[in-house]
Amino acid sequence: MSVEIINLPLGNMLLLLLFLSIIMIYPAMKSKKIAYGFVITGGLFQFFHTLEHVVQLIRWGLSPYSPPYMSPVAKTAAKQLESTFAGFTNITGIPTIGMELLHLVGNAIFLAGGVVLYFAPAFKKIKPYALYAFLFEAIHLAEHFSLTYFAASKKSAWGSSTLFNLLSGSQLTTHRILWHFTMNVLALTFYLIAVSKLRSTLASKLFILPTLLSINFFPFIITHLSVDAPPGFRSTNDIFSLNIFSALFFNPIALTIYYIIFTKVYEKRLFSNKILK
Repeated sequence: MSVEIINLPLGNMLLLLLFLSIIMIYPAMKSKKIAYGFVITGGLFQFFHTLEHVVQLIRWGLSPYSPPYMSPVAKTAAKQLESTFAGFTNITGIPTIGMELLHLVGNAIFLAGGVVLYFAPAFKKIKPYALYAFLFEAIHLAEHFSLTYFAASKKSAWGSSTLFNLLSGSQLTTHRILWHFTMNVLALTFYLIAVSKLRSTLASKLFILPTLLSINFFPFIITHLSVDAPPGFRSTNDIFSLNIFSALFFNPIALTIYYIIFTKVYEKRLFSNKILK
């Protein structure tokens, strides 16, 4: 019997990751290796966050009047954060607070990576590029802080993504889905552009290889997009088992192929740069 990821304390794990992200910002300013690890972790975290919004947008396109899509993992984490919030504040009866907290915590984790990318001496040469990623994610986090505050106050959601409380019903849902999709894609794009400007072999390999590995995840988007799971899966929850994730990301054949492709592409890029110099 496999241990399901959706049975893990995901909400508390996210809070722990946020806490570690905050306390590790200062060490990242002093250590190049910690800074690289910090930025890589933030980028990968945002990749999966953005993927969730991509799937949500596609599901909205297929069924624009249905409730916004959330994966089983996101739903589980949101429920746990809602429970934690209720335990600390004794405030209950807010159906959206878990979702708002999930996005607030998630974007705060990614912004921590943006802070290191912009302010750490290790990335001084790419600071002009990192500025865009930092600013976009800072605006995004401010939006989620506003949405979370008004939700916790049991008031209507107020922010740019709701046109400051001017929308309702399907118009509100549509605008929020498109707004947050755009912000996530832009923040991740600027983040990746900044990292791509690094000339460090170590930084490039550490960042690009996990990104290539994530390609393994794309076939499973189909599972999310279909009402009935494809053959071989009893339900969409099955794709979140540890066994499936292990098969996805630690497939030795895929790892070998990705490494060979990356090595050839990177060597060709280095050769081209030498010629240009």
